[in-house]
Amino acid sequence: VPAPGQVFVSVSSITATSISNSWSVSSGRVASWEVVWRPTDRGTESTSGPLSGTTYTIHYLDPSTIYTLTVSATNVAGTTDSTPILFSTASDVYQAESH
Repeated sequence: VPAPGQVFVSVSSITATSISNSWSVSSGRVASWEVVWRPTDRGTESTSGPLSGTTYTIHYLDPSTIYTLTVSATNVAGTTDSTPILFSTASDVYQAESH
């Protein structure tokens, strides 16, 4: 079993305190997904824990804050992370940025 392929993330909505997103993988089987986010101005990281679905809404975000978001796909062969996404709870605009 090969490790999951590239993870693609799309954002469906952003409010002052939440973000809804979904994701897919280019190839391979996925046993579980994990969503990780943190404000860019401090190192506190939050995680969804293992998920079986391909959508997730993060609630209780701080208004007017810039966050990074990464989705990981895992199976018995390994884990593949998405390209980190930068988003701001102050607007409905997001930008994908590679690190």
